[in-house]
Amino acid sequence: MTLSGISEMQDEVEEWNSRQPWANDSPAVVALGLGEECGELQRAVLKMHQGIRGTEEEWMMEAEKELGDVFIKLLAIANSLGFDARGAIERRWESVRQRNWSTDRIGHGIEKGA
Repeated sequence: MTLSGISEMQDEVEEWNSRQPWANDSPAVVALGLGEECGELQRAVLKMHQGIRGTEEEWMMEAEKELGDVFIKLLAIANSLGFDARGAIERRWESVRQRNWSTDRIGHGIEKGA
């Protein structure tokens, strides 16, 4: 599996962030921004589930928007810490995709001997 476009997008996020007032924020502050974006995504999903303060369609659109913001902030964190997000995702997926919580509920889901 490849994640074509992630590296290019990470570069675009870096260039865009470099022109913003927060361009010199520390990795910790960038990570706090991720928490804010995750909270906004969670709010949209919760309100959609609860069926309040808007329609399901409105909350679905909000959730999609906020998911995009979360992803952009993740790329900003990778830039702030100085690593390639695409490589990190690919390496991690290689491990996570081997997990099977249906057959191994104790460890990290990796079947014994695999």
